[in-house]
Amino acid sequence: MRDPKALNDREEKTTMAENAQLKRKALAERLATLPPQKREAFLKLLQKEGIEPTKLPIVPAGDRHTNAFPLSWPQERLWFIHQLEGPSATYNIHLVLQISGSIRVDALEKTLDAIAQRHDILRTTFDAVEGKPVQTIHDPVPIPGNWPLHLEDWQDWAFDSQGQPHPELEARIQTFTRQQAQVAFDLTILPLTRATLLQLSPNRSMLCLEMHHIIWDAWSTGVFGQEFSQFYQAYSQGQTPTLLPLPIQYVDYAVWQRQWLQGTAFATQIDYWKQQLADVPVLLELPSDRP
Repeated sequence: MRDPKALNDREEKTTMAENAQLKRKALAERLATLPPQKREAFLKLLQKEGIEPTKLPIVPAGDRHTNAFPLSWPQERLWFIHQLEGPSATYNIHLVLQISGSIRVDALEKTLDAIAQRHDILRTTFDAVEGKPVQTIHDPVPIPGNWPLHLEDWQDWAFDSQGQPHPELEARIQTFTRQQAQVAFDLTILPLTRATLLQLSPNRSMLCLEMHHIIWDAWSTGVFGQEFSQFYQAYSQGQTPTLLPLPIQYVDYAVWQRQWLQGTAFATQIDYWKQQLADVPVLLELPSDRP
């Protein structure tokens, strides 16, 4: 038999943990609504009570329809480089998916559109307001506008009747994908993604994707792969996908990061790195081939 006292203790601990989690969420939501000056005072109060702001959960940052949001620190670095260099493909991310078997183009279009609707960052543009970079999230538009899919039909020459590839097929694929990867994005205009389906034969295709690094990283690729499989499988079978809604978006993380890394928290970080780098030489001597 189960010990009633042990069960009560476990339930009490669970309830306490849930209450603590709800309290942290309420504090995070309160912090997200405060103007900068009051936010700084609120952060000091939290620290005085032994509550570390970085341990608060990330909560939705505000009305997506009316607000322009700050960039995360990595995003701002990429935005600054983009302003400095001008339009460039340096930070394009290029993915190629090899697809075996027949491809349902309609299901593929729905899949890309669903992923773009699911992730606000894929419908985000970047501009400057009073000299400061901001990101603006745009509402979804009718398919296929959120992530347009372009078709390239090479079926009439890519393979012969015996299923053998054209001698120049591999070279042409490399040339095509290289050209696609070198087309720069304008960060102020949607979309910041591209998708091209190379149809090589009835049972062989390649999906070429390009995204700007300001909206995509290595982690994004893993998430995309999982969701792509789930959405495409459902749509190709005439079913409705069953993915759970996302509790937060990347913009919520960006706002959270900005909120805690300011004021005294920012000064603390600066002081720490000044101490760590205090003895670093002003000039770094590196060997060179020539004087």
